[in-house]
Amino acid sequence: MTRLPNDNEIRSQLAPVRARVLASARAEHMMVDLPLPGRRRRLLAVGIAASAAVALTAGAIGVANAYSDAATTAWCYEAPDLSSRSVQVVDTRASQFIGVADRLTEMSPIELCAEPWESGELSRSAHASATTTATATREMPALVACAKSTRLALVFPLREGLTPEELCGTLGLAAWDSDSGV
Repeated sequence: MTRLPNDNEIRSQLAPVRARVLASARAEHMMVDLPLPGRRRRLLAVGIAASAAVALTAGAIGVANAYSDAATTAWCYEAPDLSSRSVQVVDTRASQFIGVADRLTEMSPIELCAEPWESGELSRSAHASATTTATATREMPALVACAKSTRLALVFPLREGLTPEELCGTLGLAAWDSDSGV
């Protein structure tokens, strides 16, 4: 059975660390010497440190969201099946213009997924008939964009006999709305 340390043992182990942190805060003029009892002074130092950590975290999240909102991402599937091979494609032009939306026309998910098909990274052979020739496997099929969640596009080759809405519905997804990005 593992024995956990009691409060006094924890305090004694953390005392040197606490002293260094408080000394550092005083040295950097972050903490003003107030005529407060020791416990209240420590609470003030912890409060200042926690506030700084929250502010830094919020700033980092804001920067990350600004970048992710600016970049258009699409998952391109080789067959109209969620378990088929897929590649992620990102419109890297978007990251160059964060906050300057009027300079950038985002590529649609279908435009993003055209490149892996044209380069041969994705192939029709995954769902073509056995009589398909090698040159036909390099041809880009009609593509359909479906929405999995907000701003996440999944692009599939259109299955014969289905409309884009029907294909997305059979996969449990919504059809992509180019106006709202969902």
